Amino acid sequence: MRCCYKAATLSGGRTAEAGHRAYIGGLLALVAALSLLTQCSTGGASGRLRGPSEGKEPWRSSLSDPALGRDGRRLLYRKLSYEEIFSYWRRTYGNWSLEIHEHLVTAFKLKLQSSPEGAAAWDRPPPSDLAFLDAYYFLRGLTKAQMPPAPGWTPERDRCPKGCTDHGTCHQEEGRCDCPRGRTGPNCSQPLDTPFTEWCLEDITSQRIMREDCVNSCNQRGSCINGFCHCFPGYYGADCSISMDWDASPAPRPVLLQGLGYEINPRGPKFFVYEFPPQYNVWSLMWVDRSNNMALWERITSLRLRTLNPEEADYFFLPGCLRGCSRWRGKFEYILQHYGRYWERRGGKDHIVTAMGDWGRCEINWVPQAYRSFDGFPGNATVPSVDVGPLMERVTVLHHWGLTADRTGGASARLYEPCHKPDHDIVIPALVDHYFSQFAEWSIWHPKRKMHPISKTVLASVAGSLCGGGRNEEPPCTENFYSLGVRGALWLLLRDKPLFQVVKRSPNIIQLMTESVFCFTPTGAGYGKRNVMAATLGCIPVVINDHVAQPWEPFLDWNSFGVWIPEADINATEAILRAFTPEEKAEKMRKLHCAAMHLTWSSVFGSVIAGDSGAWDAVATLVWILRARARNPGVPDHRLREVDPDFDAFMDCRTLVPGTAATGPASPPMPNSAQVTLVQPAAAAAEAVTFPRRTFTTAAWAAARAAAGGAGGGGGLDIALPGLGSDPRAGATEAAPGGGSWVVVPGGINLTSPLCLHQHAGVAYTDPQWAVASVAELRKTHSPENCLPRDVHRPGLFFAGGSATCTPGEPVTKCAVLV
Repeated sequence: MRCCYKAATLSGGRTAEAGHRAYIGGLLALVAALSLLTQCSTGGASGRLRGPSEGKEPWRSSLSDPALGRDGRRLLYRKLSYEEIFSYWRRTYGNWSLEIHEHLVTAFKLKLQSSPEGAAAWDRPPPSDLAFLDAYYFLRGLTKAQMPPAPGWTPERDRCPKGCTDHGTCHQEEGRCDCPRGRTGPNCSQPLDTPFTEWCLEDITSQRIMREDCVNSCNQRGSCINGFCHCFPGYYGADCSISMDWDASPAPRPVLLQGLGYEINPRGPKFFVYEFPPQYNVWSLMWVDRSNNMALWERITSLRLRTLNPEEADYFFLPGCLRGCSRWRGKFEYILQHYGRYWERRGGKDHIVTAMGDWGRCEINWVPQAYRSFDGFPGNATVPSVDVGPLMERVTVLHHWGLTADRTGGASARLYEPCHKPDHDIVIPALVDHYFSQFAEWSIWHPKRKMHPISKTVLASVAGSLCGGGRNEEPPCTENFYSLGVRGALWLLLRDKPLFQVVKRSPNIIQLMTESVFCFTPTGAGYGKRNVMAATLGCIPVVINDHVAQPWEPFLDWNSFGVWIPEADINATEAILRAFTPEEKAEKMRKLHCAAMHLTWSSVFGSVIAGDSGAWDAVATLVWILRARARNPGVPDHRLREVDPDFDAFMDCRTLVPGTAATGPASPPMPNSAQVTLVQPAAAAAEAVTFPRRTFTTAAWAAARAAAGGAGGGGGLDIALPGLGSDPRAGATEAAPGGGSWVVVPGGINLTSPLCLHQHAGVAYTDPQWAVASVAELRKTHSPENCLPRDVHRPGLFFAGGSATCTPGEPVTKCAVLV
């Protein structure tokens, strides 16, 4: 069907004011006709991919375009002008013709002309949040016909005050009208002053309209305004993923991703994700520094682990991070009021919080403003207010900082208090998303290494600040607490030693680590990321930090694929590293390949490791740990591998294929925490129980090697690098619990499709200045083994669904899922 539209013109005999009124009246009469535009526009439906203009390549590497600003995310890191807002809206939601767009622009300019801003403001960003919301609601009101309601929803069935869906989103279960930042009232029609500084926002990021800026991009079932999904009528939730089955018996019930084939993963574990009032989780930044919170929030749904039934939930996920302006007191008030019995069911331990700051759980007590209830709405807080501290002590925290002993020593006391609770919290690996493109370029595990091998030319290295983050000071440091003094000590010991590079700065730290046999992985002021970087690049990590749990402990023995030296033996570091034989280093490298997959968020950003299907990556590892906890209640973490053979096989990257038992002499056991000298002896005794797999390589071991006369490694760079660019474990056999063995099979068997390789290139999928492009067009210039170009307008640069296997504009139910 062809659709035609001819705009009426104003007669010249009217006054400007009368003409303005007549024009607006005529424009409103056209709103009903806009519903026909989706049938005749050649631009495609909302949510389509946005690519380059005609005649250009169907993708462009926006990440390297200096005009795009920081990380290429031009539209996310500056305010948009009215013109850009209207252009973006037309492409993403309006889908109307250029002719109609020009009439709408003219109408809004007339509106501006009668305002204090004046018509000249069109080329500038809105001067205030109020003006920004006015423009948003102007466009939203003209696009109702392009925003189909949820199946079965009618205004009569809606459970919120009339007008709620115009200005906000109706939470159908609770009859609660959720408002974007800047609105309040029973139906979100009342303006509310919400200064961006009170929400941990910067002025340049306080006005956001990109759909990509919202959780799961609103699942193409809502528009995004300042991080809030203004859902189409009938849909609700932080990502518009929930709607009601109005015809369910005996009463309507909520359903997830209705009509998109969502079925929960039968293996579990099942997560209940709290749908907090938006002022508690999306009005402010949803992540600070590290985007793990956002990635996990989205991934729970794309992995099909989310349930809307709290009765069957194994875990309860609390969106938001401890840093920033998340209103944790308000969140707990909401939980206790609506879900109190589930909070008490397991004492709160099944409630999961992400704390991606440098000091993890400890930061709970350092940000008192995060405990304040939002008081913009009358009666929103309980009186007296909930005491958050004891409640936070009960939740399970996912964090990077594994300090388990008091290392304050009277200096910068709060920085080195014990922060990690073994058998409760989980130390997860750092995301290091900004290094992935360099991992793809330099990792010895990457498939390209088959054609472009890398030589190890350095025995051991570390590059970075020695006395404090960003400081140029050299040891002896005026304050000796940074990295617990380890960086400074290594610099004094090894900076002039042959084959060692201990430097403050390196032109290319990634290349330096790749070309090193061993990489020192000291902490910083808090957590350190070099442990993850070293493993991903194929450099044997060297840990010298007493009482600091490493990622995925106690499920991994870092001394088996790395070297863990007690701080008391730091002076013997050179002797220890030179004592390893080429065969011992090769064996560590073989084990490191498996550990590297566990430590890398490859399913989020794409693979950089040969043999990595994503089945063993960091996301899968977290799922398996929580799965093992759920199906083995009461079993301490350090025994889960012992009682759960499937989990044990997973942590060793083994598949359940019988084989021939491995032969050969076993290496002598290394000492554990109770058998070496550590800084805190009392803590060491406890760690010998909670981290029984943790072992150490000591000065005594190196001395014994030296006394053996030639049994050591000779101190050179000789190392048998196993299978550069391939899976070094393929075909190997390993002993299985109870006898027998497992055969190591390349890749994993737990994904419905193979994992693509990380793609450095980026595309502004919804840039208003570029024409429509489809995934099929993008695929023409990208080989099938590569991931699609990243979305430069998404926080964290990963696709909605938190996975490289998701496709922009398509339902997250189509992502590869664990089975």
